[in-house]
Amino acid sequence: MMMHEVCQMMLSDISKKQIATLAGEDSVQKAAQKMRDRNVGSIVVVNAQQHPVGIVTDRDIVVQVVAKSADPSSQTVADIMSRDLLILRASDSLQEAARRMDEKCVRRAPVVDEQGALCGLIALDDVLILLSQCLSECAELIKKQAKCEGVETEGA
Repeated sequence: MMMHEVCQMMLSDISKKQIATLAGEDSVQKAAQKMRDRNVGSIVVVNAQQHPVGIVTDRDIVVQVVAKSADPSSQTVADIMSRDLLILRASDSLQEAARRMDEKCVRRAPVVDEQGALCGLIALDDVLILLSQCLSECAELIKKQAKCEGVETEGA
């Protein structure tokens, strides 16, 4: 897959579908346990219609709860969640998503369907993995072409 093809991929094709979610009234302790059990660094907070209303990261828990010696069982995720979300649409391209994430200075963004319901999560880490796979394929293509031309490449 070439770089321009990767950049034009829709988020519906590449965003993570198994998303850790909680309701705003759930405790911070429950969020931390879910992060541990699912091996994730963030929880998307959703309303009854499954629309994203916030996001809580492991850093939020450390800075806003643990560092203040607050009781995680008595605080809710709504108390500490980031509310000013960048919400992306499943039909957005990876290129558009990366541009908007850069503008908003966020590393993770919920992805929603046409009804606004959560259907995915995209992280900069996911973008980097896709791009590195693409670059690796390009490097292999260069090695193959050089071999066909009878030219040795470094590390071949």
